[in-house]
Order: sequence, then structure tokens, then C-alpha cells
Amino acid sequence: MFNLAGKGFYVIGTQIIGPDGNKFLVKGANINGPGWCWTRDTIQDIDAICDVWKFNTVRLCIALGWNWQKSPNNRDLEAIVDGFVKKGIVVMLEVHDYTGIYPCSDRLSKNSNTIPSINEFAQWWVDIANRFKNNSYVWFNIMNEPGSVPSEQTSKSIKEWLDTHDFIIGSIRAAGAQNIIVCDEHVWGQGCGYFRQPTDSAIIVNGIALTNKYGNIVHSLHMYHAWKNGWDRLERFVIDAHDQNLCVIIGEYGAGIDEAVTQNVARVMFDVCVPMEIGRIFWAWDGSDVHKLTDTKKSGVNVGGGWEIDNTDGKKPGNLSWIGSIIWDDNHGILKAPVPMHDAPVVANGSFENGMSVWLNWGGASVAKGASYNGTDALRIAAGKPGGTGHGTMLEPNKSYTLSAWGKNSKEVTFASDIGIKFKTPLGATEKHIISFTENIWSKKEITFSTPDMDVMIDELVYVYKNDSEADFYADDIIVTPV
Repeated sequence: MFNLAGKGFYVIGTQIIGPDGNKFLVKGANINGPGWCWTRDTIQDIDAICDVWKFNTVRLCIALGWNWQKSPNNRDLEAIVDGFVKKGIVVMLEVHDYTGIYPCSDRLSKNSNTIPSINEFAQWWVDIANRFKNNSYVWFNIMNEPGSVPSEQTSKSIKEWLDTHDFIIGSIRAAGAQNIIVCDEHVWGQGCGYFRQPTDSAIIVNGIALTNKYGNIVHSLHMYHAWKNGWDRLERFVIDAHDQNLCVIIGEYGAGIDEAVTQNVARVMFDVCVPMEIGRIFWAWDGSDVHKLTDTKKSGVNVGGGWEIDNTDGKKPGNLSWIGSIIWDDNHGILKAPVPMHDAPVVANGSFENGMSVWLNWGGASVAKGASYNGTDALRIAAGKPGGTGHGTMLEPNKSYTLSAWGKNSKEVTFASDIGIKFKTPLGATEKHIISFTENIWSKKEITFSTPDMDVMIDELVYVYKNDSEADFYADDIIVTPV
């Protein structure tokens, strides 16, 4: 192994200190590791990640095999670590299998019979500790996003978070490893969005116990849908952590192509974390899900990974996504907060050409191939009972929009099928704007509406609902545009 003993990283108070004695601000990306389900080879991308994009940290997603293991690629952990560390890049090892659960919890997983015991899990980390304890560029992120519980059990999860981390960290330290250890927030990493503040967060409630007992502890918050319009909540979370002398980073954030909600959350993250100098790690380099660094609409058949930039000569690529452009500027030291407004349409995948991507199924929803008014794909809500679909998005305040869509029922209906938008007013009332279809031939309809005057982006739901159980309902090209 490549060894940088004596040139270590360590945590002092709220800051991470690098081998040069200066504050180290994490700017990273999640990448494919041993067993992880995405297949792209990581070693081939090391130069692009480090030298072109200039990330200084990678979070290596590892699947132990009982839950997430799907790919035989990226098996040589030492080779991956060596490749990055030789370039002075931090490698954060994380175990993804425990997402939403705790080791051997008796209340969480349908796969509970296959979950290794906490002793087995701790032993895995002891083996890792023995392999990398002389290399402070290797950090140990104990488990990804542990604990998914109803709100009434949040206190139980917070205790389980402490007990589990205490046991495993104690085992690592007993093996002689003083590497930085990273602890993800509970409830899928998001701490319930910190709406109720301290009582929502395992980090704020119990992080100090781990930090005081073991040292070299970093706490990691993940930011997705729970953090919509969360500027004030994130700032309060960081202040509350710093008041306890806790070091915190953002271990995951994303911004899906055409996803207004996650792009809103990414703006929240940068607008707060840039001035407060909080480290951040993007999900994910590979581009195999909706979170993409490059723009698939500009680069043909690619999947949107960071490795698909259209030039590698150091100049800013021309095919970056909205979030890719922001991250590029951040890594190259030219980003200023607040960051630019996102570019996502209000309705994501409103043509349903990407299947049911981003749309929730409330019953009977699917995509019918070739069923559209123009011969392409369309949404179908099946007969048999009422049903529908929807997805959350964001609207600007004090602005007029037009909702338009195509729709048809498979037969004459007694109860109309609806396509609509609903959101909360400043007084807490629900406001709805609906276009209804009773026709059994394709028809295009639209409605214009205005949003209330508020201080933040408006959290809204676009939805399709079929009220007549005797008919299929088809919908296509659902679009919301500013007037």
C-alpha cells in the first residue's frame, strides 16, 4: 500500500486539518467501489476526477454483498485507494448495505435474516482498519444513511444510531486506527429535514458523545427532498453543530436532470455551505441515476457521468448540466453564493418518454407504449378502481403559469379525470388548479393560474387522478410554463 504515515488529516473542533496544517474543505464526489451496483470502472477515471474536475475527496461506495451487491467490477480496493492517494486525494470508504436500517435491527428489513450481526459488521471494519490505519488519507464512513423510522420512533433511532456507532468506532480505535471516522445522519441521512430541529437529528442530540469519546469524528448530513426550501433550517443545523464544536459536512447532495426539487435543495446547500465553509460531496460521479454532471440532452446517448465531459484540456466543458457547471466552478475556486437559479422544468418527464421516472404510483399508473396522441408513449391509469400519479416540484412565488396537457378516457365516463397542481398558500390553505377530461378522444386543455407572494420557492404537487373506476385514462405532454 502507498503509505503517507506522519502526514495526517485530523479534526480539531469544527474543522478538518490537512497534512499541510491548513483547513481542508471537502469538495468531493461519490464513486463506484467494490460490489457497488454500477459497473463503470473507477480506476480509469482517476485522472479526470482529480486533475480535470479537481475534486479533492471521493466517497467510495462499497456493497458487502447481502443487499446491494450487483457488479463484479472495482474489486481491487487497494488499487483504487492507491490511485487516488498518490494524487493526494482523500478516499472515504462507506458501506451502503445498511441504508435505512441498523445492523440486525428487529424492526426494519425484509432481509433481516441475511443482515450480518453487529459483531460481524464491526469485524469487517476492524479488518479495514488494520489495512489502512497507517494512511490518514483513508477515512471510514461507517454506514450509509442508517435508520428509517416513523416520527414517533425518532428518539429510538437516535439512541440506536449512538449505540451502533459507539460499538463499531470503539472496535476500530481498539485496532489502533486513528483515521478520521465519518458518521452519517439518521433517517436516510437527512435528519428529518431538521423541521423540529434538535429532536430530529442524531448528530445534534448524540454526536458530541462520539466526538468527545473518540476524537477525529466528522458528522455527515445528506440533503435531498426533506431539505426543500431549507436555507434557514440548514443554517440552523450548522450553527447548532458548531455550538457543540462538532465538525459537519454534506456527505451527499444531488440535482437530478429536470428535477426542480433536488435542484432547489442543491441551491440551498451551496448558498449556505459556501459562505459557512462546509464541505460537500456530490451524488454521483457515475451518472447512472437522475443526478448527472453532464447534460444528456446535449451529448447524445451518454448517461450524464462526469467522465463524459466534451473536453479535458482544463477549459470549462460545454456539456455540463446545471449542477455540473456549479460544481466545476466550485472546484476551480470561482463559485460565489448565491448560486444561479436552476434550469429544471416545473413538470419532470411530462411526456413519459422516460417511463415513470420521478412519478409516484398511487394505483394503476404505468406507461403505455405508442399510446400517445402523437404515437409516442403516454401515461395510463388503468380501469378497475380510482387511481393516479404525481410528483413534487417547485414554483416561483408571485408568478403566473399555464398548465397544459393532453388527455382522454377509454370510454364515456361518469366522473371526470383530472390533471392538476396544488400547493399551500401562506395561510396554510391548499390551492388547486385543475383541468378535467370527460372526453374519450385525445383533447388538449390548459388553465392559467398565479402563485401567491411568498419569500421562498413554492413546494407544489403536479398530479393526475382518474375518478371513474370503469375507464382507463391516458395523459401526455403535461407542461407548466411561466406566462
